[in-house]
Amino acid sequence: MKVSKREYLNSNLIGNRLFELRKKKGDTLVEMENAIGHSHSIISRWERGIYIPSVFALVALAEYFEVTTDYLLHLE
Repeated sequence: MKVSKREYLNSNLIGNRLFELRKKKGDTLVEMENAIGHSHSIISRWERGIYIPSVFALVALAEYFEVTTDYLLHLE
């Protein structure tokens, strides 16, 4: 689902996408922590929509999941 530019920073949309990708990959928060270098507690907060990942974290997440940052932000 593509959303408007105003809506793309909706932390819940980003969090849901991260959660879905992690579950699809079959990884735990700790496995993801080891792969991208961010603590599992921060990753959990991203997934729950409490925090929005930084630009640097978005790039690491995109590489980890083999998707684009636009996909993570619901821009494509």
